[in-house]
Amino acid sequence: MILLLSSVPIYSTVSNETKAIELKGDCESPQSKSLSFPLKVYIEGNTVFVQFYIVMTDATITLTSSEGETESRTISFTESQTEAFYISQGMYHITITTPRGTNLYGTFFIE
Repeated sequence: MILLLSSVPIYSTVSNETKAIELKGDCESPQSKSLSFPLKVYIEGNTVFVQFYIVMTDATITLTSSEGETESRTISFTESQTEAFYISQGMYHITITTPRGTNLYGTFFIE
């Protein structure tokens, strides 16, 4: 019985819990031969963080809420630089694009 209880996932409502955002699409990656994207996108509380692990110039990050509100930024990343978006509760769509072929997207919910 104890083994069964230890394998049950525990869900927390702590607002500082980190949750990864799953992305789909294509990413320019001349420095890397990896099949994984060279970035991390995650939620912590009401903040979305985007962190690139390679140099990425002219990346446009757009967040669109289910109500149609949009926040868009075009920035250049150096290795391990992080960009933060402070948003309210709701459903959002994120897109990350560059002129050289990156086109990533995902949908997520902030409780």
